[in-house]
Amino acid sequence: MVGAMTDQPPLEPDIAVPTHDEPAAIDLEPKPQRWRAWARSIAPQQVATFVLVAVSTVFVAWNVQPDLWLDNTTPTGGDMGAHVWSPAYLRDVLLPEFRLTGWSPDWYAGFPAFTFYMVIPSLLIVMVNVGLGGPFWVPVVAAGALGTSLVLVRDRIDTTPARDAALR
Repeated sequence: MVGAMTDQPPLEPDIAVPTHDEPAAIDLEPKPQRWRAWARSIAPQQVATFVLVAVSTVFVAWNVQPDLWLDNTTPTGGDMGAHVWSPAYLRDVLLPEFRLTGWSPDWYAGFPAFTFYMVIPSLLIVMVNVGLGGPFWVPVVAAGALGTSLVLVRDRIDTTPARDAALR
């Protein structure tokens, strides 16, 4: 054991430490810049992928008109009408009766509301709507965006062999 508790002198350092008498050596030689090596390591396929994703993102953002995202309108398209209806029905009819499921007289002869469909997303939308006191469409749009985002995140995280086998 070498150090303060022994009678042996300490080991000499491997690097020269400048003293106060001599100035520290400054390396003025230009170093090869790392970004050049990084730029050479990029494959043309990576550049093409980046350009394609960037152009597609700009195209989609331009078509969905971001300036209208927070306007006071009802979201439409696909089955979005049903997703607006279900939290409203839950808020206006079922929750005042302290129920989470029930028979809805809407659409033809009616159907069992929230019997075969999850009640939790609609319940969260109602909680946000009642808690914030704002327009009803804001939590519906937020829930739609959150759901899509979480599916994409889960898809990136889920790397199980069963999923990989199913995608082949």
